Amino acid sequence: MEAMTTMRWIGMVAMATSLTGCALSPRLDQQFGEAVNTTRVSQVLGADVSPASVPPAPLDGKAVNGIVDRYHRTFEQPPAATSGGVGAGGASFIPH
Repeated sequence: MEAMTTMRWIGMVAMATSLTGCALSPRLDQQFGEAVNTTRVSQVLGADVSPASVPPAPLDGKAVNGIVDRYHRTFEQPPAATSGGVGAGGASFIPH
C-alpha cells in the first residue's frame, strides 16, 4: 500500500513539473520568430539609400589583377604547420 502511495506522489510531481512548461508558452509564442525578423530587417538597406548611390572604390586594372593573383597564390601552397595545438607537450614531456 505504501508503494502505491509513493508511486502516486511521484506521478503527481512528474505531472506538475511537466505542466509548468505549458505556463511559459504564451510568452514564448509572442516572441517566436523575432530573432529572424530582426536579422532580416538589419540586412535590408534603408529607403533613402539605394545601392547605386554608393560609388565603388576606384581601382585600375593593374591593381585588380594584382589582388586576384595574390588571392590565387594562396591556394598554391598549403599553410605551414604551426607549433603547438592539440597534443603539444603531452604527458611524455618531463622537464629535467
